[in-house]
Amino acid sequence: MYNKVLPLKFKSGASEQDIVSFEATHRLKKLRQAITGFIDYEIPPLHDITSVHDRLQKSALVETLQYNYMGHLLRAPNDPLFPDQWHLNKIKADAAWDITTGSSSIVVATLNTGIDWDHPDLDGVIYHNPGEDAWQTPFNPSTGNGMDNDGNGFVDDWRGWNFLDNNNNTDDLCPRHTRTLTAGLALAGRPNNRLRLKRPACIHICSDY
Repeated sequence: MYNKVLPLKFKSGASEQDIVSFEATHRLKKLRQAITGFIDYEIPPLHDITSVHDRLQKSALVETLQYNYMGHLLRAPNDPLFPDQWHLNKIKADAAWDITTGSSSIVVATLNTGIDWDHPDLDGVIYHNPGEDAWQTPFNPSTGNGMDNDGNGFVDDWRGWNFLDNNNNTDDLCPRHTRTLTAGLALAGRPNNRLRLKRPACIHICSDY
Protein backbone atom coordinates (compact mmCIF):
# COMPACT_ATOMS: atom_id res chain seq x y z
CA MET A 1 0.00 0.00 0.00
CA TYR A 2 1.27 3.49 -0.82
CA ASN A 3 0.19 7.07 -0.28
CA LYS A 4 -0.01 10.20 -2.48
CA VAL A 5 3.74 10.82 -2.42
CA LEU A 6 6.18 9.86 -5.18
CA PRO A 7 9.95 9.79 -4.50
CA LEU A 8 11.70 10.94 -7.68
CA LYS A 9 15.32 11.39 -8.73
CA PHE A 10 16.22 13.54 -11.73
CA LYS A 11 19.00 12.72 -14.15
CA SER A 12 22.30 14.45 -13.50
CA GLY A 13 21.90 16.61 -16.60
CA ALA A 14 18.58 18.16 -15.50
CA SER A 15 18.93 21.91 -14.90
CA GLU A 16 17.21 23.87 -12.16
CA GLN A 17 14.99 25.49 -14.81
CA ASP A 18 14.08 22.07 -16.19
CA ILE A 19 13.06 20.88 -12.73
CA VAL A 20 10.99 23.99 -11.95
CA SER A 21 9.18 23.63 -15.28
CA PHE A 22 8.63 19.90 -14.65
CA GLU A 23 7.10 20.61 -11.24
CA ALA A 24 4.78 23.26 -12.64
CA THR A 25 3.68 21.14 -15.59
CA HIS A 26 2.71 18.21 -13.42
CA ARG A 27 1.47 20.31 -10.48
CA LEU A 28 3.81 18.63 -8.05
CA LYS A 29 4.40 19.88 -4.52
CA LYS A 30 7.94 19.43 -3.25
CA LEU A 31 7.95 18.05 0.29
CA ARG A 32 11.58 17.20 1.02
CA GLN A 33 14.85 16.24 -0.61
CA ALA A 34 17.19 13.50 0.63
CA ILE A 35 20.97 13.52 0.41
CA THR A 36 20.63 10.64 -2.05
CA GLY A 37 19.07 13.07 -4.54
CA PHE A 38 15.54 11.75 -4.21
CA ILE A 39 12.81 14.35 -3.89
CA ASP A 40 9.46 13.51 -2.32
CA TYR A 41 6.64 15.00 -4.38
CA GLU A 42 3.01 15.17 -3.36
CA ILE A 43 0.72 14.69 -6.33
CA PRO A 44 -2.35 16.89 -6.98
CA PRO A 45 -5.49 16.12 -4.95
CA LEU A 46 -7.94 13.66 -6.52
CA HIS A 47 -5.34 12.46 -9.03
CA ASP A 48 -4.76 8.76 -9.40
CA ILE A 49 -1.32 7.86 -8.06
CA THR A 50 -0.75 5.13 -10.63
CA SER A 51 -1.63 7.35 -13.59
CA VAL A 52 0.64 10.14 -12.35
CA HIS A 53 3.46 7.67 -11.76
CA ASP A 54 3.21 6.26 -15.28
CA ARG A 55 3.10 9.74 -16.81
CA LEU A 56 6.15 11.01 -14.90
CA GLN A 57 8.06 7.84 -15.67
CA LYS A 58 8.01 8.73 -19.38
CA SER A 59 9.79 12.04 -18.86
CA ALA A 60 13.33 12.27 -20.22
CA LEU A 61 14.32 14.16 -17.07
CA VAL A 62 13.52 11.32 -14.69
CA GLU A 63 16.21 8.83 -13.71
CA THR A 64 14.32 6.93 -10.99
CA LEU A 65 10.72 7.04 -9.81
CA GLN A 66 9.08 4.83 -7.23
CA TYR A 67 6.00 4.50 -5.06
CA ASN A 68 6.14 5.53 -1.43
CA TYR A 69 5.09 2.29 0.20
CA MET A 70 3.56 2.39 3.65
CA GLY A 71 4.42 -0.36 6.11
CA HIS A 72 2.32 -1.45 9.06
CA LEU A 73 3.46 -3.05 12.27
CA LEU A 74 1.61 -6.34 12.73
CA ARG A 75 1.20 -7.94 16.12
CA ALA A 76 0.28 -11.45 15.06
CA PRO A 77 2.26 -13.82 17.32
CA ASN A 78 5.06 -16.00 16.02
CA ASP A 79 3.70 -18.86 18.13
CA PRO A 80 3.88 -21.95 15.87
CA LEU A 81 0.55 -23.13 17.29
CA PHE A 82 -1.23 -19.89 16.44
CA PRO A 83 -2.60 -21.17 13.06
CA ASP A 84 -4.17 -24.14 14.88
CA GLN A 85 -6.37 -21.90 17.03
CA TRP A 86 -9.26 -21.37 14.66
CA HIS A 87 -11.23 -19.26 17.13
CA LEU A 88 -8.64 -16.47 17.09
CA ASN A 89 -8.83 -16.24 13.32
CA LYS A 90 -12.64 -16.39 13.49
CA ILE A 91 -12.84 -13.30 15.71
CA LYS A 92 -10.00 -11.58 13.79
CA ALA A 93 -7.92 -11.31 16.94
CA ASP A 94 -4.75 -10.35 15.08
CA ALA A 95 -6.49 -7.28 13.61
CA ALA A 96 -7.55 -6.26 17.12
CA TRP A 97 -3.99 -6.75 18.40
CA ASP A 98 -2.76 -4.29 15.76
CA ILE A 99 -4.83 -1.67 17.59
CA THR A 100 -4.10 -2.69 21.18
CA THR A 101 -2.87 -5.66 23.18
CA GLY A 102 -4.53 -4.52 26.38
CA SER A 103 -3.21 -2.85 29.48
CA SER A 104 -1.83 -4.17 32.75
CA SER A 105 -3.90 -1.50 34.52
CA ILE A 106 -7.13 -3.32 33.62
CA VAL A 107 -8.33 -6.05 35.97
CA VAL A 108 -10.51 -8.76 34.45
CA ALA A 109 -12.59 -11.07 36.63
CA THR A 110 -13.37 -14.54 35.31
CA LEU A 111 -16.11 -16.70 36.81
CA ASN A 112 -15.13 -20.32 36.37
CA THR A 113 -13.72 -23.31 38.23
CA GLY A 114 -10.17 -22.12 38.79
CA ILE A 115 -6.90 -21.39 37.02
CA ASP A 116 -3.49 -23.00 36.79
CA TRP A 117 -1.53 -20.48 38.85
CA ASP A 118 1.91 -21.44 37.55
CA HIS A 119 1.03 -21.80 33.87
CA PRO A 120 3.95 -20.21 31.96
CA ASP A 121 1.65 -18.19 29.74
CA LEU A 122 -0.16 -16.61 32.69
CA ASP A 123 2.82 -16.12 34.93
CA GLY A 124 3.12 -12.46 35.91
CA VAL A 125 -0.39 -11.42 34.86
CA ILE A 126 -2.55 -13.09 37.51
CA TYR A 127 -3.98 -10.49 39.84
CA HIS A 128 -3.03 -10.41 43.50
CA ASN A 129 -5.31 -8.67 45.96
CA PRO A 130 -3.21 -5.74 47.27
CA GLY A 131 -5.36 -5.56 50.40
CA GLU A 132 -4.36 -9.04 51.54
CA ASP A 133 -0.96 -10.14 52.81
CA ALA A 134 0.81 -12.45 50.38
CA TRP A 135 0.86 -16.15 51.12
CA GLN A 136 4.13 -17.43 52.50
CA THR A 137 4.20 -19.96 49.67
CA PRO A 138 2.81 -18.39 46.44
CA PHE A 139 1.08 -21.58 45.24
CA ASN A 140 -0.21 -22.77 48.62
CA PRO A 141 -3.43 -21.03 49.76
CA SER A 142 -3.11 -22.51 53.26
CA THR A 143 0.01 -20.44 53.95
CA GLY A 144 -1.82 -17.14 54.37
CA ASN A 145 -1.95 -15.34 57.71
CA GLY A 146 -5.51 -16.51 58.39
CA MET A 147 -6.82 -12.96 58.48
CA ASP A 148 -9.19 -10.86 56.40
CA ASN A 149 -6.73 -8.01 55.95
CA ASP A 150 -8.88 -5.89 53.63
CA GLY A 151 -12.12 -6.52 55.54
CA ASN A 152 -14.08 -7.71 52.51
CA GLY A 153 -15.37 -10.83 54.24
CA PHE A 154 -12.96 -13.28 52.59
CA VAL A 155 -9.93 -14.55 54.50
CA ASP A 156 -6.61 -14.69 52.61
CA ASP A 157 -8.26 -14.04 49.21
CA TRP A 158 -4.89 -13.05 47.77
CA ARG A 159 -5.61 -14.88 44.49
CA GLY A 160 -9.40 -14.57 44.43
CA TRP A 161 -12.10 -16.68 46.06
CA ASN A 162 -13.62 -20.12 45.60
CA PHE A 163 -17.35 -19.54 46.09
CA LEU A 164 -18.27 -23.21 45.71
CA ASP A 165 -16.10 -24.50 48.55
CA ASN A 166 -16.04 -21.14 50.33
CA ASN A 167 -12.27 -20.96 50.58
CA ASN A 168 -9.33 -19.19 48.95
CA ASN A 169 -8.18 -22.09 46.74
CA THR A 170 -8.79 -21.00 43.15
CA ASP A 171 -6.34 -23.42 41.55
CA ASP A 172 -7.61 -25.25 38.45
CA LEU A 173 -8.35 -28.78 39.64
CA CYS A 174 -9.80 -29.91 36.32
CA PRO A 175 -7.47 -32.57 34.79
CA ARG A 176 -7.63 -30.95 31.36
CA HIS A 177 -7.28 -27.40 32.69
CA THR A 178 -10.17 -26.22 30.53
CA ARG A 179 -10.83 -23.37 32.94
CA THR A 180 -7.26 -22.17 32.53
CA LEU A 181 -7.82 -22.27 28.78
CA THR A 182 -10.94 -20.14 29.17
CA ALA A 183 -8.93 -17.46 30.92
CA GLY A 184 -6.10 -17.77 28.40
CA LEU A 185 -8.39 -17.19 25.41
CA ALA A 186 -8.90 -13.62 26.51
CA LEU A 187 -5.84 -12.92 28.61
CA ALA A 188 -2.43 -14.61 28.76
CA GLY A 189 0.79 -12.75 29.24
CA ARG A 190 3.17 -14.35 26.77
CA PRO A 191 2.16 -13.49 23.18
CA ASN A 192 4.98 -15.33 21.43
CA ASN A 193 5.62 -18.85 22.66
CA ARG A 194 4.70 -22.48 22.02
CA LEU A 195 1.72 -22.66 24.37
CA ARG A 196 -1.98 -22.51 23.58
CA LEU A 197 -2.81 -19.34 25.44
CA LYS A 198 -2.82 -15.87 23.95
CA ARG A 199 -2.40 -12.20 24.69
CA PRO A 200 -1.87 -9.99 27.68
CA ALA A 201 -3.97 -8.32 30.30
CA CYS A 202 -4.22 -8.43 34.05
CA ILE A 203 -6.35 -11.17 35.47
CA HIS A 204 -8.34 -11.55 38.70
CA ILE A 205 -9.76 -15.01 39.16
CA CYS A 206 -13.11 -15.35 40.94
CA SER A 207 -13.51 -19.09 40.71
CA ASP A 208 -16.19 -21.73 41.15
CA TYR A 209 -19.45 -19.89 40.71
